[in-house]
Amino acid sequence: MQKLRVGIVGCGSIFHYHYNFIKTYTNADVVAIADRDEEALRKASTLYGLKNTYTELEEMIRKENTNVIHITTPPQTHASLAETAMLLKNHVFVEKPVALNYQEAFRLFEVAKKNEVRLCVDHNHLFDPWMLKARNVLNKLNKSDVIYVESYYGINVNIPEIMNYRGINEISWIFDLPGGLFHDFITHPLYLLLEYTGKPLRIRTMSRSCGALFQDLSDELHVMVDGENAIGKMTISFNARPFQHFLKIYHKKMIVNIDFNNMTTVILPLSKLPGAATKITSNLSVAKQLTTQVVSNVLKFVTGKLKPYSGMKKIIHSFYDSIMQSVELPISPDQALAVIQVSDELWKNIEKIHPVFENVSPLSTQKANHKGKVLITGASGFLGKRLTETLTEKGYAVRVLIRKLSKIDLFKRLGVDIHYGDIRDEIILKKAINGMDYVVHAAAAQEGDWDTFDQTTIKGTANVFKFAKALDVKRMIYISSMSIYQISGLKSSSIISEDAKFEEDPQARGFYSWSKVEAEKIIRQAISSKVGVQAVILRPATIYGPEGPVFTPLIGVSLFDKIFVVLGKASMKLPLVYIDNLIDSIIIAIEKEGVDGEVFNIIDDVQISKREYVRKYIKKAFPHSISIFLPYPLVYAAVLAQEIIFKSARRKPILTRYRLISASTEIRYDNSKAKEKLGWIPKILIEEGLYKMFKQFQENGK
Repeated sequence: MQKLRVGIVGCGSIFHYHYNFIKTYTNADVVAIADRDEEALRKASTLYGLKNTYTELEEMIRKENTNVIHITTPPQTHASLAETAMLLKNHVFVEKPVALNYQEAFRLFEVAKKNEVRLCVDHNHLFDPWMLKARNVLNKLNKSDVIYVESYYGINVNIPEIMNYRGINEISWIFDLPGGLFHDFITHPLYLLLEYTGKPLRIRTMSRSCGALFQDLSDELHVMVDGENAIGKMTISFNARPFQHFLKIYHKKMIVNIDFNNMTTVILPLSKLPGAATKITSNLSVAKQLTTQVVSNVLKFVTGKLKPYSGMKKIIHSFYDSIMQSVELPISPDQALAVIQVSDELWKNIEKIHPVFENVSPLSTQKANHKGKVLITGASGFLGKRLTETLTEKGYAVRVLIRKLSKIDLFKRLGVDIHYGDIRDEIILKKAINGMDYVVHAAAAQEGDWDTFDQTTIKGTANVFKFAKALDVKRMIYISSMSIYQISGLKSSSIISEDAKFEEDPQARGFYSWSKVEAEKIIRQAISSKVGVQAVILRPATIYGPEGPVFTPLIGVSLFDKIFVVLGKASMKLPLVYIDNLIDSIIIAIEKEGVDGEVFNIIDDVQISKREYVRKYIKKAFPHSISIFLPYPLVYAAVLAQEIIFKSARRKPILTRYRLISASTEIRYDNSKAKEKLGWIPKILIEEGLYKMFKQFQENGK
């Protein structure tokens, strides 16, 4: 038989593993790829030198004469794409789940049978080396003697695939699945469980919210299964840490523990020794097995033999063998359908798996006798949440504009007006600003590519100002940043006041500084032209306080809160402002007459050095940690070396000397204008502020 002509549809993150594993199969060639996301398609094409690219699957199949299609798109598209491919006589390998529900999945296997092609779903963990080892051992025993099975899957939800926005007001497709966030992950622990419990006779489901997700969505799922062969329990947890992924099989003659994260298999056979001796030999056996496997894994990793998703390689090759040699599929239709059937039943019994994005009206107490109506953009951030609390306490009617993935418990408790939206969405933004007396604009991009910063921080600020003007807002308070100032080239101990120069090379400082410079220019230009809404610009120092980060890049790098590396000059004073001091300045800027068009530095009077901060506070909060102080010349040399290496590799450096110099120059920010014109006084001193922050951190662990 000639080589398989393989096409892949879907160029997301999992695509790369499929592509690389296909390339290792002697009798298969990737001849084309397809994706309606033209940017993703372009990146994949460039990375692998693939010339044959398409935006439509059917066109790719017909023009490239493929006979195998890999589907690596979101699950909502699996059924239609698989059916299209199979009707054109292509075998299909599809990412899990094979379809959204049992009816769709059953139909797909019928289509495969009718068109005499093969359909296989990626149940890859069944083919991981550590799982195969366990299966080989258990296959030598009586399978009916398996008593109990525990399948556990812990997932960190704070990853881009889940918590990033795909576009303006567009969250991940995962939340639209019938089973919500659980749906995209349940396949793995479920097929591992059913492999040994057999068909479920009875199922009991328990779920609850423990705070990992927004809107109190269920983030813990526990399923008890009474199967034909054994009893089992499956758990999906988005909360328990560290995140684990394991399968435990309890047999009459042994207990087998497969750890998918750590890539190990531990087997505890029945011992004929006395109880006391068994305790010793069991521990020694576990230690020996783990040590041997860890050493082996390290060696394989170093030599490049240990690859992520190694089970995927095995199942793909087995699928191709089934086509080439007319042997059984690695995953049978019955296995695939059993998982989908159980999943369908589970969704019926889980509460709150889909978010609802409806604006929440304020409580009646917010509507009468208020001091003014204030809209806060970026309200779900560190500053925004505390500002919402304080303004509410002081008698303002507050409306918050928050993005869809924001947690709203605080806002509901305060009874404020909640609007879901994005400052890039002009229709929603206009509705949010309508009827407001004041706007505190604190929203800004914190991460992403330049397009994200440009669209959010720069164009978003322009949108806010435009509608504030059109809707007769009395005053806008713009939260700028001290990162807009030119620092490189200044002498040590230079004093920076509000009329100091803007950063001359903002691109070199990074996307955040660059976008804040351009956004403030928009406000400054409008102020100078005296056209539009009155505005006050506040340039705060690094904000600290309860519920804020205790160790920031301004100080150095934290390695799992165990090792704190302080970069550069340990004697350098940290430019800080306590969050309530900043909020005082915002409220004064709202209320005080005669400050329209002004710009103010907002920074506390007394500062603390990096060395004192780490030794006095970090060491107390993390008593078992190690602090390492790297002198500035050493850091500078390391950054220079990194720049040279990355330049030779044609990659952007992680840190540049320009940014290092800008962050390490010891300068002083002048806050006298805020004191004189605003009448602002930083009431909370550094000792009290740090005490409150670390007290809250130690009490709440965050």
